[in-house]
Amino acid sequence: MIYLYALIFLVTGITHLASPETFVKVIPPFFPFPYAIAIVSGVIELAFAVGFTFTRTRRFTAWAVIVFLVAVLPVHVYMYAERETLFSQFPTWALVLRFPVQLLLILWSYRYTRVSTRTN
Repeated sequence: MIYLYALIFLVTGITHLASPETFVKVIPPFFPFPYAIAIVSGVIELAFAVGFTFTRTRRFTAWAVIVFLVAVLPVHVYMYAERETLFSQFPTWALVLRFPVQLLLILWSYRYTRVSTRTN
């Protein structure tokens, strides 16, 4: 399961770097340097993919992912708040679904914060 989780971050990281303009659009306007944020978040996600791959870095990576996922919650709130104007191409249910999915990802990360001799 850990490698599936790492793959999720690998794919999202590559997507951020390959198409940063897509992610710039969803960054709330009160954040400065949205293009840089999109690029840096992609690099961070790639680092998470690598971090989950190695047992020695897995616990630290899991905590870092939790912080990261909480930090990107304003994007979900912004998209939901502006769903009728800026993000009308997305169905409301999809924007609402992002919140429990985010929580599930946080819980998935939390699973790897515990010290374990298993590779999970």
